[in-house]
Amino acid sequence: MRTLSTGSAASSKAEGNDESEMAALLRAGDPNGALATLARAGSAANVRMANMQFNALLAIGHSVEAAIEGVLATCTRGGFTPSQSICVNVLHALDKHSTPEAVLAWLARMREAGMQPDTAACNVQLKAIMRLTPPDFTGAAALLSSMMRSLAAGGAAGYPPPDEVSFNTVITAMGTAGRPDKAEDILHSMLDAGFAPSRITFTAVVSAFARARRPADAARTLWRMIDAKVLPDAMALNTALSAYANVADVPGARKLLAWFEEHARDELPCAQPDLISYNTLLLACVRAEKPAEAEAAFAQLLAAGLQPNQVSYSTVLNAHAKAADGKAAQAWLDRMAAAGLQPDAVSYNTVCSAHAKRGDAAAALRCVERMRREAVEVTPTTHAILIHALTTSGELEAAVESLRALVHAKASLSAASFNALISAQGKAGCIAAAETTFGMMLSARVEPSQGWAEMGESSSPNVSPNISRRESREVSLHNQTEVEADLSAGAIAGAMAPAPSMPRGESMPDVRLLGVPLTRSRSDRLRLLRVAQQVMAAEGACGASGAIDASGSAIAGLAFVRSKSEAALGSASGAVPPAIPLMRSAASELALTLGSFAM
Repeated sequence: MRTLSTGSAASSKAEGNDESEMAALLRAGDPNGALATLARAGSAANVRMANMQFNALLAIGHSVEAAIEGVLATCTRGGFTPSQSICVNVLHALDKHSTPEAVLAWLARMREAGMQPDTAACNVQLKAIMRLTPPDFTGAAALLSSMMRSLAAGGAAGYPPPDEVSFNTVITAMGTAGRPDKAEDILHSMLDAGFAPSRITFTAVVSAFARARRPADAARTLWRMIDAKVLPDAMALNTALSAYANVADVPGARKLLAWFEEHARDELPCAQPDLISYNTLLLACVRAEKPAEAEAAFAQLLAAGLQPNQVSYSTVLNAHAKAADGKAAQAWLDRMAAAGLQPDAVSYNTVCSAHAKRGDAAAALRCVERMRREAVEVTPTTHAILIHALTTSGELEAAVESLRALVHAKASLSAASFNALISAQGKAGCIAAAETTFGMMLSARVEPSQGWAEMGESSSPNVSPNISRRESREVSLHNQTEVEADLSAGAIAGAMAPAPSMPRGESMPDVRLLGVPLTRSRSDRLRLLRVAQQVMAAEGACGASGAIDASGSAIAGLAFVRSKSEAALGSASGAVPPAIPLMRSAASELALTLGSFAM
């Protein structure tokens, strides 16, 4: 850095005053005042003021890139180059606000300028490498190894030595990426290099095993932490407990918690179980679908002298809801309210769902009415649960009227509301009503999500196979598909078409998906033609009344199969035959066939 010479003691004093004033304004939270001081200093600004300028520009909302440009302009006016302090300041800002690629690019610029990154900068580099998509595990390991070799060589290897943050950065990243064994390997390397892992280091390894759903290894690391005379805190305990909750191991979680309840007060005061500890045990009970155990854990929480929060009550409530015990779930909702905690929409929806599973529509309705009285937002999920409750109790007409009223009121609805009713109508053999509900869904601009075939699989036996075919998957409104089949056989009759056979000397017809002709072998094309005929026959046997509107045009959102020979006959007679709806399952069948040819 070139030192400026003003040739005047007075100007040097003024420069010092400007720098002090700028620093004071920044400390006082006045970045605009600091920038005004810099502007007044003009070419007398120094490199330290340029560094403060960067912080001030970020504070008033400038992007990192814009702040860099401002600082470089100040350096040019003052006739000095950016210092390493400025470059490191920029590096940390990029780490916080920008992409990992931008961080690595700036580090490369620093090295090109002859600035050797220190340990803190290399730690930022390690973090950036592991934030890449996908993470560069090899690059992170290579950088950490270089830093460790430099440590062994006394800094002669050209890299700064690692510190605890270096190891912790890579351990945490390995855990997040689902590589717990690698995380533990780095812990071993840290120990071999003579570093003493801290509570943060051990907890990161425990977390890695917890994420991987390996509670035994998480607990083993926790005990190893204690053996190393590193006192765990409640976070370390809760992380290990979460490993048991992730696999619904209630006995394991209860045993670990009991040990800390007994020993923490005298031996491990920082690891005294807290509210999160007991809530994690409650979560294990929910995932194990053991509501009685959840109630026992709640009692254990109270016995520990802790005050349950909304999560505590909601978790027990959820345990009963999973068991379809609406009465017990409702009781815990009441207990939550009695404790002065306002249940949220999730809690109400959970109780409604428990009533719906039992087909208790009246109780579900009462729950929704209570939501409205308590000014809790009724969500699309709430509406879907309510419709499900009505259909489960066999009140299809009430479900239709409720859904129609919701559509008319322009309520926020999801496809789940319509799917529940369509499925129930299909099971009852009310195919026309199901098609009407599907039309209502389209008119409400709700995009279909669940497959008709999935809803039709559990239909009653009196629904014909052809109807089940008609109840095949809905087609995305945004990605419509048209499959054209050029069939020389003309119109196809019957529920299932026989295997096609071509007269000798006659060429195979083209069968195209999305307008792409097939040029495969004769046997392959015959197989595809058979699939197309079967699809058309199955769809055609159902009639097309539900897919054509009053003007005779097809409802948007469906795909169609049309025989070119039929289209030609229709145009010759002056009447165009209606297109036959091809739902997504049929299109998928053709696509799978095409895919098998292309193997």
